[in-house]
Amino acid sequence: MPTDAERYEAKREALKQEALREMFPELSKEEIVKKERELRLMIRDQLNALLTPTNANSLEELVKMYDERWYSWVSTERTCAEIWIGMEIHWYQCRKEIRAMEARPRK
Repeated sequence: MPTDAERYEAKREALKQEALREMFPELSKEEIVKKERELRLMIRDQLNALLTPTNANSLEELVKMYDERWYSWVSTERTCAEIWIGMEIHWYQCRKEIRAMEARPRK
């Protein structure tokens, strides 16, 4: 029996795939997978371009920095598929930075 997290992940993936099909109705499943990869790279680059390099000294500073970046990116016109993919990338990068911050020696 799937856990709540697994059910949520499956639902999120289904919604993202539906949004991709709406965005590219003329493409086959294989072509949509390729387009998703292209979008993922493009969105990752866009989000990275908005991130000002900083040495955040606290988790609060880090969260504020990532929130500002997200709101800046999402405030422009985006398709549903772009938002789904952007959320995945954003949260992955946030978790990665939080882990890196937690691994730093405490002052």
